[in-house]
Amino acid sequence: MIHVTKAAPADAFAVAEIVSQTWRAAYSEIIPKDELERFVTQPNRIERTEMRLADPSWYCYIARAGEEPCGIVSFCACTEDENRPGCAMLRQLFALPQYWDAGVGSALLKHALTEIRRQGYSTVALWVFEQNARARRFYEKHHFALDGTSDELMGAIVLRYRLELST
Repeated sequence: MIHVTKAAPADAFAVAEIVSQTWRAAYSEIIPKDELERFVTQPNRIERTEMRLADPSWYCYIARAGEEPCGIVSFCACTEDENRPGCAMLRQLFALPQYWDAGVGSALLKHALTEIRRQGYSTVALWVFEQNARARRFYEKHHFALDGTSDELMGAIVLRYRLELST
């Protein structure tokens, strides 16, 4: 059984490890190896995670299978598009590779969307690597749609998806 709770500062190591392990598994064929390794082995990655978990504008939730941390989701207000008030940005949605296709991602997304709606947001945006077919299928299955915006991150193209929330 998967249960989702708000991540606490004590979860910083688990959150950082989930991000690192998932990036290695999901992006090894997308991001240049030196960029990927630089990101996942940052000496201050746990401290940065602790700072984010302490930031009241950053919402992070952790999924556990029993007692084992197995995934995270985080979001904040979308600050990149002033013409879209009421937009939340889904920053991270990761499940450890051994939990892919086990419902962890769906449980985390459902939890995040409930919280995003509760906070009064009307739209959710997120970025996905163009080559990440698994993630793109996942978000499209959950009714996110491309909004026509692209950018570059770590030498790869990223695409922006949006979801208009029903009230």
